Amino acid sequence: GLSLHYGIWEKDTRKFLDALENTNVVMAEAAKINAGDHVLDAGCGVGGAAIFLAREKGAIVEGISLSDKQLDLAAEKVRKSKLEKLISLSNQDFSHTRFEENSFDVVWACESMNHAQDRSLFLDEAYRVLKPGGRLVLTDFFVVGEGVNNKNHYIQKWRDCWAMAELPSSLSFKSELDTHSFTEIRINDFTEKIKPTSLRMYKAYLLGSIPSKLYNLLFNASAFSKGHYKSGFYQYKALQLGLWKYYLVGARKPETA
Repeated sequence: GLSLHYGIWEKDTRKFLDALENTNVVMAEAAKINAGDHVLDAGCGVGGAAIFLAREKGAIVEGISLSDKQLDLAAEKVRKSKLEKLISLSNQDFSHTRFEENSFDVVWACESMNHAQDRSLFLDEAYRVLKPGGRLVLTDFFVVGEGVNNKNHYIQKWRDCWAMAELPSSLSFKSELDTHSFTEIRINDFTEKIKPTSLRMYKAYLLGSIPSKLYNLLFNASAFSKGHYKSGFYQYKALQLGLWKYYLVGARKPETA
């Protein structure tokens, strides 16, 4: 699927690959992406969304990532898809890009904003590179109220596994968007539609715990990778306790300052 995210499960969704594509469909519809739109894929991974937007929508996509390995794989997939004329890839930090201001119709961030150490810088940059009237669309994880202070620290442990920054609540994030002058802010709850993936990850944790522990004993795995399998447990338990939700957020840069 060339994607690494939860996916959106509709009533008729049967396969995880379809859930992954559903996310692209839902985000593209929310941002009203049309042929010729210039889209910045902020955290493009291995190119799944970029290829979808170019192939299905005729969009012109700039995909950026900080991982050269991801970009190399994305470039290979773009070539195989024969979409080089519509997709460009580069190693850039989505909080400090080299693009000129007012360059993009859409800034797209699928489960990537949570890795921004300073969300304010990400929003500053998104606003700067968007054209007047341009749209921001993202999906991500958001904490629920003060529940993040659960005694088992599931959110913190999950964040540590995935190298995520502190997660905002939907209310605090809306306030941040307001502060950055975004308008037409829409926050839609897709938590129920990602629960099948959360459960799958939990089951993978149960099945993978013993093999992972054996691997760690036999090989010199990094400290980060040694505990990565535990993320399936932490994210699931935190979701069951209602500590986090999954939202699709849309916003617009005003036509005039």
